[in-house]
Amino acid sequence: MPYTRPGVYVTESPLKSTVRRSAGTSTAAFVGKLSRGSMNPTLIDSWSGFTSKYGELSQTNDVAYAVYQFFANGGRNCYVSRVAYANAAAATAGSVMYFTPSTGSASARLFGATAIDPGVFGNRLGIVNSAGVVSATSSVLPTFNLSVRVDGVEVEFWTELSPDPDNNRYAPTIVNTYSAYVNLNNFASVNAHAQFVYSNTGASVSLAGGSDGTAAVSAPADWDAPFQTAFTKLLDVPEPLLINAVGQSRTEIVHGALQLAADRGDSFVIIDPSPSPTTAGGVTTVTNAYTTNTNYGAVYYPMLKMTDPAKTGIGAIRNTYPGGAVAGLYARMEYERTVAKAPAGYGFEIRNALGLVNTFTETEVGTLYTAGVNTFKAVPGAGVIVQGARTLKLDRPDKYVTVRRSLNYVKFGVSEIAKTALFEPNDNRLWNSLTMRINKYLSDFWGAGGLKGRTPDEAFFVVCDSTNNTNTTIDDGVVNISVGVSLLYPAEFIVINISQWLGGDAANSI
Repeated sequence: MPYTRPGVYVTESPLKSTVRRSAGTSTAAFVGKLSRGSMNPTLIDSWSGFTSKYGELSQTNDVAYAVYQFFANGGRNCYVSRVAYANAAAATAGSVMYFTPSTGSASARLFGATAIDPGVFGNRLGIVNSAGVVSATSSVLPTFNLSVRVDGVEVEFWTELSPDPDNNRYAPTIVNTYSAYVNLNNFASVNAHAQFVYSNTGASVSLAGGSDGTAAVSAPADWDAPFQTAFTKLLDVPEPLLINAVGQSRTEIVHGALQLAADRGDSFVIIDPSPSPTTAGGVTTVTNAYTTNTNYGAVYYPMLKMTDPAKTGIGAIRNTYPGGAVAGLYARMEYERTVAKAPAGYGFEIRNALGLVNTFTETEVGTLYTAGVNTFKAVPGAGVIVQGARTLKLDRPDKYVTVRRSLNYVKFGVSEIAKTALFEPNDNRLWNSLTMRINKYLSDFWGAGGLKGRTPDEAFFVVCDSTNNTNTTIDDGVVNISVGVSLLYPAEFIVINISQWLGGDAANSI
């Protein structure tokens, strides 16, 4: 391939019979409809971090439940990417504060405010300017306090703000840098050196005009374009992702997520079930429409009955999309066992899961698994477990979740190491350094149980020397690194052969 820009280029080769920080692959990215919050991917490292930016749990907020169950099931970091219509509007207030020149002329508008994020949530915001009137004998611009409120409850309070652009407490600079709710707009220029004084009359205003926007076409296709916009923004996130379009089973949206993972080359999609089908035939009608020749995603059925932390008592149960909990299980499995261990099976239950919304017969489970659908199973004494580890690709060897995620892990880790070689002198010293560091990285992965083989030599190889770096490639500014890894496959079927033994002399040899 032609190389036009400096960088690291990673490719995959077909299976051969011969031969950053920690390169984790368990940072989730939840994409979905939210009533507030940023339209750009935002990194969240705790449940409280989510609520401070996107709000508390509500029965209509599937994304919040997904994030909650992600952290409850072992997840540590996630991105949240809010989806809204393109014409969503931010709430505004035209006059947060007035000033009055001491010459007696009419009051003039000084500051306006705009909600940071678009949506109807902004209409719940209010601002109170709590400063008093400054004496007319003063020649100093007044400072003032500003309170930001949600439904009348104070959430932010800013003290000793100044209307003077030259002051280090200039109101728009302070508020716009640190507020999680509003930006101030300066509508009037205040001259701090004028020959008259100003008095602050104060103001209490509510923001209005916030809108979630309108659909471009009739539902459910009206959300296709907003989700595609959100997926595009995730392309630039600098780490591998577990992508979950919360509650979305529509083919166009699922394909958008799968294409995002394939374009990135280091990510994986966890696909939520459609809540409608209750039989294997109904499920396969939905899933057969997905791209079946990709190993960048896995689908899970059915929805789960999970504890609802927004409720109390025996009725604190909610039918919940499982993607958030499954992403948390992926993360927990990676931290405890490496990505080579399938996120499934006994001993790794889905936390907070109380049961299944609907069940499948054993025959239906077999039909679904053959079609690449992973099911849940409620096991007495063991909880709800994942009963499957397959991607949407039906052919070996990369039909397994572990194979795809192990490749993602290796690709990301090796490319992070290779980045340090950019613009270094391209000779054997660089090749030896890269070989040593990549060998160390893969050796650690093998030692943790991530690669097959009795020894490192059986588990992987790294070639970066004069055999694949010639004078021609050196002249072209290219460093070639060949890496081969022997990946592990999960044990899906345990076959035990039992026969009747009649006894006899053979017993004496045991």
